Amino acid sequence: MKKLVNLSLVILLIFPSCKKSSTGNTIPPGNPNNEMKAMVSVKGGALSSFTSTGNTTVYGKRTDPNGDIVIVCGGSGSQGAIQITFVNTNSPGAYTIGTTGGAGAQYVMGFFGIGISGLGYSESFFASSSPSPAGAVTIDQLTANSIKGSFSMICTGSTGIIQITNGTFKGNF
Repeated sequence: MKKLVNLSLVILLIFPSCKKSSTGNTIPPGNPNNEMKAMVSVKGGALSSFTSTGNTTVYGKRTDPNGDIVIVCGGSGSQGAIQITFVNTNSPGAYTIGTTGGAGAQYVMGFFGIGISGLGYSESFFASSSPSPAGAVTIDQLTANSIKGSFSMICTGSTGIIQITNGTFKGNF
């Protein structure tokens, strides 16, 4: 599951919406109103500002073959990439990050990736529900075409912990 999330994040962040032009492949400028901001501590380091806007953000909404509605909110910056994935979340409110479930269940996943290596990140960190919830997200606005809210989470990987605080996101799908 983690490899699938990791690969889908790489694809979404690297190839959000490429199109062919007469001069070759180009990436459109992205929606300038999309953004993700947070304070990030990588592996116990000092907190630093994370900002992602325009074409360094990815906001998408899809319906999976099993009927699950998936909303992906992501951004990349100099420290790495943050992704929050909402499954079957259809209204504003407070949610726990790090929960999982099967088809039809409502849950929220969190991810932080460092360095792109081949088709994945060189280091991957995931928010999990064990031993306790890894974070919280509040959706202030959710429409058929946009999402806006705030979050904090702790993501764990084999080489350490990523602490993300004071996060905000807004974007159009």
